[in-house]
Amino acid sequence: MLAKSSFRSVPFGLLVTLATLSSVTLAIAGPVNFDVGYRIACRDVTPDDYVGDEKLIEAKFVVSSLVAYEAENDLLQFVIRIESGDPRMTAVDYSPRTTLENTLTGGMQIERKKENDASLGANLTGKYDGIVSGNLSGGASRKDSITTKYELRSPVELIAASGTIHRGAGVYFKLKPARQTTLEGAKEYTCIFRVPRNWTRGLASVYCDALGEESSTLSPLDSRRNFARQTFRVALYLDIDADARRAAENYVASERMLRAATLQYRDSIEKATRHSPVDQLVSLVKHGRTSHGPKLDPSDLTRWPADELYRLPQEVQNAAADFRAAELRMRMWSDDFVSGN
Repeated sequence: MLAKSSFRSVPFGLLVTLATLSSVTLAIAGPVNFDVGYRIACRDVTPDDYVGDEKLIEAKFVVSSLVAYEAENDLLQFVIRIESGDPRMTAVDYSPRTTLENTLTGGMQIERKKENDASLGANLTGKYDGIVSGNLSGGASRKDSITTKYELRSPVELIAASGTIHRGAGVYFKLKPARQTTLEGAKEYTCIFRVPRNWTRGLASVYCDALGEESSTLSPLDSRRNFARQTFRVALYLDIDADARRAAENYVASERMLRAATLQYRDSIEKATRHSPVDQLVSLVKHGRTSHGPKLDPSDLTRWPADELYRLPQEVQNAAADFRAAELRMRMWSDDFVSGN
């Protein structure tokens, strides 16, 4: 449960508004922007004849992408990775699979023709003076023609590749633009995970990368560029389990409130994340240069170490504590385990 005292000084309506504004700001920040839903209801797809003390669950991830006009012609591929982060969850199936596309509408017809032409002729004229005069002529001709026709498969190009990573801990999808497909828009990625029988909820991470080539007027050569790199945490829960659904909703609410508090106290957080003079000196000694930028990412407190949060405003500390409690509950697969029964 979220602590009721966490945001006494911050109206909940304001937090929701700030979180919405923050999402809009991030959505228009770069040439390529991804989006993934907060939670996914998973379906038990274990076959009736499945042997073992495990089960199979199906999770459908919908990843949306928005491509700015200036980046449309420079994109080479999207790379989507989905990882559970839990050794007890193993990816056993996924969709879409590797896909090839024909570059032509039909096959390529090849025709080869071979002709043999032979002829034989004779012209004989003989004359015996005063007695015989004659003219003999003969000829023979033959023409053979052989035609061979066969069809080649039209050339294909790779438009999508997929497979498992990290010994089945996750899956990857590589997408490339093609004549009949586009990288932009919403696409569904289905993962089948093998989990213990008592699994009811968990967390997954979705990593999205947009890779391309950037043309420059200053250089005759194109340079590779990462147009976007975004990470999303997604709450997974068994669709028929009410407690798991409430735990996922609590996790989503606590993350939204933490991000809203981060936006409200942005200046204080950025000040707290600056490198101290001691940090600057240590960096100068070790690396021969001083450190620049924040020590920790001020825009994503979900990844901060717990012992670093004490420097932040109390409201932000409370929100971070609520989020970590909700995250811990998502990693516990049943309320029986939480209560110790």
